Amino acid sequence: LFSHLPEIDFVMLHSDTVHEEVVEVLKYNKIKIYAWACDTYEIRSRMRKIHDIDGFIYDYTSPKHV
Repeated sequence: LFSHLPEIDFVMLHSDTVHEEVVEVLKYNKIKIYAWACDTYEIRSRMRKIHDIDGFIYDYTSPKHV
């Protein structure tokens, strides 16, 4: 996964595509993971607890944002 891009430092993945296997490979290769479309606290909390995501991209003006 991403081996054809040896010099990347991070990836931005949609929150629906973040899962254990992807996170394991990226973390093993010391690639930071930023998840986007994490507009609710529940999504961000789950990503932080389960997947140890490095950062989030979300729309703080969204009515879903808490």
